[in-house]
Amino acid sequence: MAAYEFPYEKALLAGPPRYDAFFLKKHPPMDRGHRAKIFAPFAALDGFEDTLETKNVVYDPESALSEEEQAELNRRLGILAELTRTGKNARRRRIRVTVSYFVPCADRHNDAFREGRGSYRTLCGIVWEVGEGSLLVGEKRLLFGAIRSLDSAVFDPPSCDDPSCDDPSCDDPSCDDPSCDDPSCDDTSCDDTSYDDPSCDDTSYDDPSYDDRDADRRGSSYA
Repeated sequence: MAAYEFPYEKALLAGPPRYDAFFLKKHPPMDRGHRAKIFAPFAALDGFEDTLETKNVVYDPESALSEEEQAELNRRLGILAELTRTGKNARRRRIRVTVSYFVPCADRHNDAFREGRGSYRTLCGIVWEVGEGSLLVGEKRLLFGAIRSLDSAVFDPPSCDDPSCDDPSCDDPSCDDPSCDDPSCDDTSCDDTSYDDPSCDDTSYDDPSYDDRDADRRGSSYA
Protein backbone atom coordinates (compact mmCIF):
# COMPACT_ATOMS: atom_id res chain seq x y z
CA MET A 1 0.00 0.00 0.00
CA ALA A 2 1.51 3.28 -1.14
CA ALA A 3 2.02 6.02 1.43
CA TYR A 4 -0.20 9.09 1.14
CA GLU A 5 1.57 12.11 -0.32
CA PHE A 6 0.40 15.58 0.72
CA PRO A 7 0.19 17.58 -2.53
CA TYR A 8 0.93 20.96 -0.91
CA GLU A 9 3.76 19.85 1.30
CA LYS A 10 6.37 21.86 -0.62
CA ALA A 11 4.32 25.09 -0.44
CA LEU A 12 3.62 24.55 3.25
CA LEU A 13 7.29 24.09 4.06
CA ALA A 14 8.25 27.14 1.98
CA GLY A 15 6.29 29.43 4.31
CA PRO A 16 4.69 32.75 3.30
CA PRO A 17 5.87 34.30 0.05
CA ARG A 18 8.80 36.71 0.16
CA TYR A 19 8.99 39.76 -2.05
CA ASP A 20 11.72 42.21 -2.79
CA ALA A 21 11.68 45.82 -1.51
CA PHE A 22 10.49 47.24 -4.84
CA PHE A 23 7.40 45.01 -4.85
CA LEU A 24 6.58 45.72 -1.19
CA LYS A 25 6.82 49.46 -1.83
CA LYS A 26 4.12 49.28 -4.48
CA HIS A 27 2.08 46.55 -2.77
CA PRO A 28 2.39 46.87 1.04
CA PRO A 29 1.04 43.91 3.02
CA MET A 30 -2.46 44.19 4.51
CA ASP A 31 -2.63 44.50 8.29
CA ARG A 32 -4.42 41.80 10.24
CA GLY A 33 -7.40 44.00 11.11
CA HIS A 34 -8.33 44.63 7.48
CA ARG A 35 -7.54 41.06 6.54
CA ALA A 36 -9.99 39.77 9.17
CA LYS A 37 -12.83 41.77 7.59
CA ILE A 38 -12.59 39.63 4.48
CA PHE A 39 -13.71 36.59 6.46
CA ALA A 40 -16.25 38.39 8.69
CA PRO A 41 -19.80 36.98 8.58
CA PHE A 42 -22.47 38.95 6.72
CA ALA A 43 -26.29 38.98 6.64
CA ALA A 44 -27.28 36.97 3.62
CA LEU A 45 -30.99 37.74 4.16
CA ASP A 46 -31.56 41.45 4.63
CA GLY A 47 -34.18 42.11 7.35
CA PHE A 48 -34.39 38.49 8.46
CA GLU A 49 -33.22 39.26 12.00
CA ASP A 50 -35.77 42.08 12.34
CA THR A 51 -38.53 39.77 11.17
CA LEU A 52 -37.61 37.25 13.83
CA GLU A 53 -37.69 39.95 16.50
CA THR A 54 -41.25 40.93 15.56
CA LYS A 55 -42.36 37.36 16.25
CA ASN A 56 -41.34 37.82 19.88
CA VAL A 57 -43.59 40.87 20.39
CA VAL A 58 -46.68 40.16 22.49
CA TYR A 59 -49.81 41.91 21.13
CA ASP A 60 -52.92 42.63 23.16
CA PRO A 61 -56.54 42.77 22.00
CA GLU A 62 -58.01 46.24 21.60
CA SER A 63 -60.30 47.20 24.47
CA ALA A 64 -63.23 49.57 23.95
CA LEU A 65 -63.97 52.46 26.30
CA SER A 66 -67.14 52.51 28.34
CA GLU A 67 -69.69 55.28 27.87
CA GLU A 68 -68.47 57.06 31.00
CA GLU A 69 -64.82 56.81 29.94
CA GLN A 70 -65.63 58.04 26.43
CA ALA A 71 -67.61 60.99 27.82
CA GLU A 72 -64.73 61.95 30.12
CA LEU A 73 -62.24 61.67 27.25
CA ASN A 74 -64.43 63.90 25.07
CA ARG A 75 -64.65 66.44 27.89
CA ARG A 76 -60.88 66.59 28.24
CA LEU A 77 -60.38 66.90 24.49
CA GLY A 78 -62.84 69.79 24.53
CA ILE A 79 -60.84 71.54 27.25
CA LEU A 80 -57.64 71.15 25.25
CA ALA A 81 -59.37 72.43 22.11
CA GLU A 82 -60.53 75.53 23.98
CA LEU A 83 -57.13 76.26 25.53
CA THR A 84 -55.23 75.73 22.25
CA ARG A 85 -57.77 77.13 19.81
CA THR A 86 -55.02 79.23 18.17
CA GLY A 87 -51.33 78.63 17.64
CA LYS A 88 -50.55 81.65 19.81
CA ASN A 89 -52.44 80.16 22.75
CA ALA A 90 -50.76 76.77 22.28
CA ARG A 91 -47.28 78.31 22.24
CA ARG A 92 -47.99 80.51 25.27
CA ARG A 93 -49.62 77.87 27.45
CA ARG A 94 -47.48 74.86 26.37
CA ILE A 95 -49.87 72.35 27.92
CA ARG A 96 -48.10 69.07 28.72
CA VAL A 97 -50.14 65.88 28.58
CA THR A 98 -49.65 62.14 28.95
CA VAL A 99 -51.52 60.09 26.35
CA SER A 100 -52.11 56.35 26.25
CA TYR A 101 -53.04 55.10 22.77
CA PHE A 102 -53.48 51.87 20.84
CA VAL A 103 -51.31 50.89 17.86
CA PRO A 104 -52.52 47.96 15.70
CA CYS A 105 -50.08 45.28 14.61
CA ALA A 106 -48.53 46.20 11.25
CA ASP A 107 -46.92 42.80 10.54
CA ARG A 108 -49.08 41.15 7.87
CA HIS A 109 -47.42 37.78 8.53
CA ASN A 110 -48.39 37.82 12.21
CA ASP A 111 -51.62 36.33 13.51
CA ALA A 112 -52.19 39.52 15.54
CA PHE A 113 -52.60 41.48 12.30
CA ARG A 114 -55.55 39.36 11.18
CA GLU A 115 -57.06 39.27 14.67
CA GLY A 116 -56.94 43.06 15.14
CA ARG A 117 -54.57 42.96 18.08
CA GLY A 118 -51.90 45.53 18.81
CA SER A 119 -49.91 47.24 21.54
CA TYR A 120 -50.60 50.09 23.97
CA ARG A 121 -48.10 52.93 24.08
CA THR A 122 -47.66 56.05 26.20
CA LEU A 123 -46.61 59.46 24.91
CA CYS A 124 -45.70 62.56 26.94
CA GLY A 125 -45.43 65.93 25.27
CA ILE A 126 -46.88 69.38 24.59
CA VAL A 127 -50.22 69.79 22.83
CA TRP A 128 -49.84 71.98 19.76
CA GLU A 129 -53.18 71.43 18.07
CA VAL A 130 -56.56 69.76 18.52
CA GLY A 131 -57.83 69.27 14.99
CA GLU A 132 -60.73 67.52 13.35
CA GLY A 133 -60.48 64.02 14.78
CA SER A 134 -56.80 64.18 15.74
CA LEU A 135 -54.51 65.48 18.48
CA LEU A 136 -50.99 66.79 17.82
CA VAL A 137 -48.66 66.01 20.74
CA GLY A 138 -45.07 66.99 20.10
CA GLU A 139 -44.37 65.81 16.55
CA LYS A 140 -46.85 62.92 16.61
CA ARG A 141 -50.48 63.19 15.51
CA LEU A 142 -52.89 60.77 17.20
CA LEU A 143 -56.39 59.92 16.05
CA PHE A 144 -59.15 60.34 18.62
CA GLY A 145 -60.20 56.72 18.08
CA ALA A 146 -56.79 55.43 19.15
CA ILE A 147 -56.60 57.42 22.41
CA ARG A 148 -57.47 55.46 25.56
CA SER A 149 -56.54 57.94 28.31
CA LEU A 150 -55.51 61.58 28.57
CA ASP A 151 -53.98 63.17 31.67
CA SER A 152 -52.84 66.72 32.36
CA ALA A 153 -52.81 69.29 35.15
CA VAL A 154 -55.28 71.52 33.26
CA PHE A 155 -58.09 69.02 33.80
CA ASP A 156 -58.01 69.80 37.53
CA PRO A 157 -57.23 73.54 37.50
CA PRO A 158 -56.27 75.41 40.68
CA SER A 159 -58.33 78.20 42.14
CA CYS A 160 -58.87 81.25 39.94
CA ASP A 161 -57.02 83.32 42.53
CA ASP A 162 -53.85 81.75 41.24
CA PRO A 163 -52.30 84.21 38.72
CA SER A 164 -50.83 81.28 36.77
CA CYS A 165 -54.25 79.68 36.25
CA ASP A 166 -55.20 78.99 32.61
CA ASP A 167 -58.93 78.98 33.27
CA PRO A 168 -60.78 81.34 30.87
CA SER A 169 -62.72 82.84 33.79
CA CYS A 170 -59.52 83.67 35.61
CA ASP A 171 -58.65 87.31 36.44
CA ASP A 172 -55.27 86.84 34.82
CA PRO A 173 -54.68 89.96 32.68
CA SER A 174 -53.06 87.81 30.00
CA CYS A 175 -56.22 85.69 29.66
CA ASP A 176 -57.73 85.59 26.15
CA ASP A 177 -61.32 85.58 27.36
CA PRO A 178 -63.43 88.22 25.56
CA SER A 179 -64.76 89.46 28.89
CA CYS A 180 -61.25 90.15 30.07
CA ASP A 181 -60.34 93.68 31.16
CA ASP A 182 -57.14 93.55 29.18
CA PRO A 183 -56.92 96.80 27.15
CA SER A 184 -55.36 94.87 24.26
CA CYS A 185 -58.36 92.52 24.04
CA ASP A 186 -59.93 92.15 20.58
CA ASP A 187 -63.48 92.04 21.87
CA THR A 188 -65.82 94.46 20.12
CA SER A 189 -67.07 95.70 23.46
CA CYS A 190 -63.57 96.61 24.49
CA ASP A 191 -62.87 100.15 25.73
CA ASP A 192 -59.72 100.40 23.68
CA THR A 193 -59.67 103.92 22.24
CA SER A 194 -57.90 102.75 19.10
CA TYR A 195 -60.71 100.37 18.15
CA ASP A 196 -62.46 101.27 14.87
CA ASP A 197 -66.01 100.82 16.06
CA PRO A 198 -68.43 103.58 14.92
CA SER A 199 -69.63 103.98 18.50
CA CYS A 200 -66.10 104.41 19.79
CA ASP A 201 -65.28 107.56 21.75
CA ASP A 202 -62.02 108.04 19.92
CA THR A 203 -61.87 111.73 18.89
CA SER A 204 -59.76 110.86 15.86
CA TYR A 205 -62.42 108.55 14.36
CA ASP A 206 -63.50 109.63 10.85
CA ASP A 207 -67.19 108.85 11.05
CA PRO A 208 -69.28 111.20 8.87
CA SER A 209 -71.79 111.67 11.68
CA TYR A 210 -69.11 112.50 14.17
CA ASP A 211 -69.29 116.05 15.59
CA ASP A 212 -65.72 117.07 14.97
CA ARG A 213 -64.83 120.73 15.27
CA ASP A 214 -62.58 120.42 12.20
CA ALA A 215 -65.36 118.99 10.01
CA ASP A 216 -65.49 122.13 7.88
CA ARG A 217 -61.86 121.76 6.94
CA ARG A 218 -62.36 118.18 5.79
CA GLY A 219 -65.04 119.13 3.28
CA SER A 220 -68.71 119.56 2.97
CA SER A 221 -69.33 115.83 2.61
CA TYR A 222 -69.71 115.58 6.36
CA ALA A 223 -72.53 118.14 6.47
